[in-house]
Amino acid sequence: MNKLEFEKVVEKWIEKFVESNPKLSLEEIFKKKNISKESHPVLNNMTQSKNCDFICDYIALVKHDTHGYQLILINRFVKSIGIKDIGEMLVYAKIANPLYAFLISVNGHSTEINTILVNQSIAKPLFQYDADKHIILFALGSEIKKESVLPVHMRGFFLGRG
Repeated sequence: MNKLEFEKVVEKWIEKFVESNPKLSLEEIFKKKNISKESHPVLNNMTQSKNCDFICDYIALVKHDTHGYQLILINRFVKSIGIKDIGEMLVYAKIANPLYAFLISVNGHSTEINTILVNQSIAKPLFQYDADKHIILFALGSEIKKESVLPVHMRGFFLGRG
């Protein structure tokens, strides 16, 4: 799958994921935009968005029934996801504290990550950006490859959504 085809797959997945949660409604998807510099009626009133002086492949602005407007950060790759990619998203997620942070790839993660996964004391801080929030990494083709979802303990929570 080439980059353009994969972008379309990811965009459809984002819409499906948000629709799968009855508490969420999709307001807008920003593609490769620095939302801290965007003039937008909702973002202008979100202090969280002003901290987002970076560019993700996608930032979804969603409205949560009880928590109001929230962000979802998504980076997509046509290569395997490596440590550097996780580290970059971890920094973004700690700055923005999004509702969700996703790393999506055609191939899933690189083999270098396998050794980290067996050590929970390393894996937890690599994926966790808030008390109960974790970066979720997975491979996406026509659907999510269930065995690719990381961190492993998030599979049960995540796989029922999108």
